[in-house]
Amino acid sequence: MKSMSGSDLLKRAGVTLLVFEGLLGVAHLLWPEFRWGQGRSSYFNFDNSLTLASWLASMQLFGVTILALAGFHQCRGKRAGAGASGAWVWFTAALLAALLSFAEMTRIHHRFDLLGLPEPGLYEGFIVLFLSAVPLVLFGWFLLLRLRTIHGYSKYGVAWLAVWGLCLGLRGFSPVLSDQWWIWFSLVTGLSYLFGCTLLLMAVGGYVLGPASERPPMAATPQDPSVSLPTGRARVWILVGVGGITLVLIFLQIILFQLLLIFGDYLTANSVISIALLGMSLGGLIGFVTASKAPLESMIASSLMLPFAILLALGTCVMLVEEVSMLASLLLMAPFVCCGVVMTIALVRIDSHVAYFVALVGSGLGALMVSTALSNFREESSLLFLAAFTFLAAACFIRPYPVRLTRTWLGLLALFGALSMFLLGSLNLEHDWLNVVRVKLLESYPQGEVLFSRSSLVGRYDIVRRTPTQTSLSAYENGRITDTIRERTVEAYQIDPRIPRGLMEDPVILVLGLSGDGVTKTSRALGKKVYGVEINPAVVDLQTNELVERNGNSYQDIEVAIVDARSYLQQSDRKYDMITLLNTHRARGRTSGRSPSLEYLFTKEALHEYLNHLNDRGLVDVEEPVSRPRREPPVWKLLITMRQVLMERGNPRPEQHFFVFQWRTASNNYIQILMKKTPFTEAEVAKLQQWLEDVDNIRQIESVQGRRMGPIRATTTILHIPGREFSTNVSRIVRGEVDEDFLRARNLEATTDDLPFHFDVDPARPEVKRAYGITLLMTLLVLACFWLIVGRKDSRLLQVLPLVLAVALTGLGYLLLEIVLIQRYEIFLGSPVATFASVLGTLLIFSGLGSLWSRRIGATGVYGSLAIVLGLLLLQQWVMPSFFSWAASFPGTAKIVLAVVSMAPLGFFLGVPFPFMLRSAKLQVAESAAATLFGLNAATSALAVPLALNLSMAWGLNATFQIGILIYGLVWLLMVGFSRTGVRPIANAASALALVLLLSAPWLLGRPGAVQATSSDTHKVYGLSYGSSSFDQDQVFSNGSSSRKVRFAWLFWVIQAEDRTILVDTGFDDSDEARDWDIRNYVRPADRLAQLGIAPLDVDDVVLTHAHWDHMGTLSSFANARVWIQEAEYLHARSLLSPRNPRRRGMQWDHLQALMRAESDGRLRLVQGREVLMPGITMTLAGGHTPGSQFVTVDTLDGLVVIAGDETYMYRNNQSRISIGSAHDHAANLAAIRKMQEVAASPFLILPGHDPRVLNFFPQVSEGIVHITTIPE
Repeated sequence: MKSMSGSDLLKRAGVTLLVFEGLLGVAHLLWPEFRWGQGRSSYFNFDNSLTLASWLASMQLFGVTILALAGFHQCRGKRAGAGASGAWVWFTAALLAALLSFAEMTRIHHRFDLLGLPEPGLYEGFIVLFLSAVPLVLFGWFLLLRLRTIHGYSKYGVAWLAVWGLCLGLRGFSPVLSDQWWIWFSLVTGLSYLFGCTLLLMAVGGYVLGPASERPPMAATPQDPSVSLPTGRARVWILVGVGGITLVLIFLQIILFQLLLIFGDYLTANSVISIALLGMSLGGLIGFVTASKAPLESMIASSLMLPFAILLALGTCVMLVEEVSMLASLLLMAPFVCCGVVMTIALVRIDSHVAYFVALVGSGLGALMVSTALSNFREESSLLFLAAFTFLAAACFIRPYPVRLTRTWLGLLALFGALSMFLLGSLNLEHDWLNVVRVKLLESYPQGEVLFSRSSLVGRYDIVRRTPTQTSLSAYENGRITDTIRERTVEAYQIDPRIPRGLMEDPVILVLGLSGDGVTKTSRALGKKVYGVEINPAVVDLQTNELVERNGNSYQDIEVAIVDARSYLQQSDRKYDMITLLNTHRARGRTSGRSPSLEYLFTKEALHEYLNHLNDRGLVDVEEPVSRPRREPPVWKLLITMRQVLMERGNPRPEQHFFVFQWRTASNNYIQILMKKTPFTEAEVAKLQQWLEDVDNIRQIESVQGRRMGPIRATTTILHIPGREFSTNVSRIVRGEVDEDFLRARNLEATTDDLPFHFDVDPARPEVKRAYGITLLMTLLVLACFWLIVGRKDSRLLQVLPLVLAVALTGLGYLLLEIVLIQRYEIFLGSPVATFASVLGTLLIFSGLGSLWSRRIGATGVYGSLAIVLGLLLLQQWVMPSFFSWAASFPGTAKIVLAVVSMAPLGFFLGVPFPFMLRSAKLQVAESAAATLFGLNAATSALAVPLALNLSMAWGLNATFQIGILIYGLVWLLMVGFSRTGVRPIANAASALALVLLLSAPWLLGRPGAVQATSSDTHKVYGLSYGSSSFDQDQVFSNGSSSRKVRFAWLFWVIQAEDRTILVDTGFDDSDEARDWDIRNYVRPADRLAQLGIAPLDVDDVVLTHAHWDHMGTLSSFANARVWIQEAEYLHARSLLSPRNPRRRGMQWDHLQALMRAESDGRLRLVQGREVLMPGITMTLAGGHTPGSQFVTVDTLDGLVVIAGDETYMYRNNQSRISIGSAHDHAANLAAIRKMQEVAASPFLILPGHDPRVLNFFPQVSEGIVHITTIPE
């Protein structure tokens, strides 16, 4: 009798286990009280007790661990060839199996509380799902390749992969299942997992314990027919799959861009293109390795991982982008790596022209489809449907697989995955389980709810209720609040700080950017006729349908156009009395993160268009949110642009055309700019001042009227009025009285359509350069990997250096041109949706057609095509701008047709060179060279995006486009040199030099050094904190409550003059006093000064704003300093303090003695009212906080900084004009606040004595020390 082998025994035992496990499932249904635990979740939740199913799964996984270690030793025993290459795969599999066995025994992955971790939520679950799918697919791919020749065991490997894939797929349903379905879900997932453990044990055992003669060689050559791609009809299936994958590629990029706008900023969102291209480059490296070994299997594995990678990208955007940017970037690459593998193998193993044609057409279709998907399904369901589509694309690669059993099982798995994702997407449309804005809302408002959500290519729009008791609703655009929706009718919108009341009779108003409520109802209340423009169709859809009853029918009687504002004006000759732009920026978030955002509504060309459409009495009304000092420079940049436009129109005194003020609510701060086409008259100024007085006193007016008169409670501060001189930066700018240092320090120059970067106010541009630097570093790492792997395998690519350089330059040039073309055509077409679909879709589809046509031509045809490209690019640069102006008034459909017609020839011929280069590399080097060139092209394309931002912000879009033309000129030269050896050295040298210069351009563009003050009268001011506490609100605000506290900072100030060090106040040096006042993080003031390199004896002057203990407590330490104090304050202190009365009204006798010693030493300077300490530094009596309190003005590069002392405790005292609660004279305190507002360069530069926001508003120099400046450091 023939003895049974180990593998046969294992097979019989496995079949027995499968039957037993099936019986366990039946037992679980019939006798659930015995806790058999087949349900995957059920046996993890029985008072931490293990069940029979748990033990069984754990032991089987332990068996897999032993067998995998045996496989490791078998491979390690092979000393030569590629047989040992799989050893570490077996070792990794052993570790993972041991980990899973441990998890089954301990259930540690379901007991996160023991690890101090929260339970993973829905979006974290997507990340975990992908991290589970990766080892499953990769080891499945590895195992199936080895089981191909093991008789009778391949089916177990396929079955294991299918049932565990089923288990993973079902996990996607777990968050949305009702209780009635949970028992069946538990049973199916539990049995799938348990069956999978048995099948995995049988498959691994079959390979490890089976006859050595049946094991396949570990490496195959490209000539091996077993690793070639199928031909004929099967090849068509593969090409369809490639087209589907590239459709997913471009579709996913756009959706991720939208999501990153919500959870990041404009700069972060732009990085997704570089992330995608770098991921494709890495995929090219993997494709290079696998194309000659297992091309079809690699395509199947990558396409099956892609749906999980799409869910990973969704989870990463929601959970990690804001906190762990580098990790998020690496995870976001995952889906694009999968796409890159598929595309590379196709380019290597299929005709490059055909493969490239299919890839580009697929990408073009993706670009055309995404707008429809967003409008109907939003981002979340669009990604779920995309994952379903990806499973179908994977089925196209599975269809031609030669092994029937594997083909059947994997096809069923792909079909199940597609149906599951489609079902989840459909259910999400109905139940809204996945809503990314809800995640962001709940972070700040745990009881908040999202009521409505819409999306389009313009952006995301959500209506939320932040608290259950909130009567109004909040509108979120791209995840940030932009508007408030109220049910009130027009009658309650008579007084509004955003629209001037009483300035003119029956104005005709054009609202650019309708938003929700916005100024729609105020415009209707004050205007004769209102026209409105809103670029986002999602906003109009919600406001005119679901929200009508909630917004008081705000759009009623408004003639609404869904179009870009500039296109609307170009197509109309209508004149208006008022054009409003209220928070109409396309980018949100940090100013530095918005710096590369192209803001075409605020350029010189746009402002000319607005003025052309105004009547003589008309004005442009602009609202800009300014929540912190660093938000002011973009407003200044806008004012400079406006001033220049007025001067270009022949207005010699543009300051007469401006009325500018700030208005502040309880939580927000805005600057309102009114620019009139003709100069304001005195009567008009008087009407505007009356309007602001009504805004300030709206509560009293409503009390008299007995009804609501306006939507906003605000306090206004005038920054510029015609005919009056203010010291504010706003007024100085519109009067043209700022110097070149001020302008250069913030890159303040007029914005144009060529330089439309409204938020580019830091000449160093650190954020944009950092983004480029990170991309460059990652690109170099990818290219280094290529060199290490490719160089070892085939160094012949160096023999065709022109091809290598041409591919790199093509990657840079194509993206540079595409980015600029999209921006140019957006101005012409007036719609981001139309621009994206027509320009990008046309370029990609016609480039694909050019790729297919290029099969028929040789080198001469390529040279001719590149020459045509150069000619067409020159037409785009020099002729098309005039064409755009001529066709500006055409209807939208006609514009789209013209755009497609003008772009199609360029796209066609741009698609010719790259596939020719791939074909040449295949013929002259090796088939695998196509993978290398594809990876190189993707890597350099990744650099093109941040490079284009750097070039455009420094030199303009036109210069960037011209650089793209130059690049294609070099590509033409390289192609000529490829066949003509005489030209080759010149072409190679010129191209290499150009490439080096381009890659280093962001640093070669020049970073301006620190701007030095040209006048000795300008100084630097530093704020120093020596502790924090809380303080009674009624002491801080005259209208405050004694039962509430406010956060309190303990501050003093340093002024650095050219050759003098001046302190304003000294703080106190008494740790016991700090404990009595409950001051946290107390630091001796002398230690803070030491951080700036200042010793007490180095201080030249000490200015005391008043004589309270916390402002002069360390005065005796500054023995060499002159001391400046108001005479009234000094006499006040002397009248109250004595050895018998050592403490009175916040003053102390020992501190007064220090003053008296300074007087006896001849160092005391008594100020009477107003006195100049030195040029640029002035002390002024206030008398509000104490009888002799004073404030100090300091001339800096930012303008006049006011150190208020305790005339204002908080910014709110100034911004809302609320006297301090502890004021000696409330009237004098309010008068001092008004005086400081008139002289300060900015309300933010009126420095309060105890506001902790000072430390957040300004750049940090050292711990607890900030530089009082709006210039980024």
